[in-house]
Amino acid sequence: EYDFDRPYEPLLGALSLGQLQCLVLVAEGLTSKEIALALRIRSHTVDERLKRCLKVLGVPSRREAGRIIATSHNWETYQQLVYQSPGLANVPHAP
Repeated sequence: EYDFDRPYEPLLGALSLGQLQCLVLVAEGLTSKEIALALRIRSHTVDERLKRCLKVLGVPSRREAGRIIATSHNWETYQQLVYQSPGLANVPHAP
């Protein structure tokens, strides 16, 4: 069943983990260089990931793509993808 309140949800599911990580940081206002430093990748890689995100989501700007991820009902899940270290994956979070 189609969810009219979250039309981008199926498209977000088509993005890779790296693309989602970049989008979360875009939503938080980081530049490509800042994202590259945070994820320990090249800024060119960030730009390529974001270019693919724009294409998949069908939006013209990274700002719009960031808005989509920020308003997603899974925002907390996406934040964990970026901020949670792999060793903490099974540690319960405080409410």
